[in-house]
Amino acid sequence: KIQVHRELSLKDVQIHSQIASGGCGSIHKATYNGTSVAVKTFRSFITEDGRTEFYRELGVCSMLQHPNLIMSYGAHTQVAHKDEERFIVLSLLKRGSLWDVIEKE
Repeated sequence: KIQVHRELSLKDVQIHSQIASGGCGSIHKATYNGTSVAVKTFRSFITEDGRTEFYRELGVCSMLQHPNLIMSYGAHTQVAHKDEERFIVLSLLKRGSLWDVIEKE
């Protein structure tokens, strides 16, 4: 079964603050349709590896549609200019990342 993501525009999401960053992007606390969410941005899209990573993660996130898992609301993939970041909108986990939970336990 092919999973398709919902395309979101920049105006759909209000980004508030950065909560984490890594090798290929950052995670921000944001709001989407009045709901607190996490937005994962990808800054390394200009390389082939960066594009592969983005679309791989988008595919996995598009399949996560269960209330007991992290939910994917959609993604912004159709950018207007080369400096615009692509992003995936996910549910915001109250306890942080899985790594955060494991470290605290």
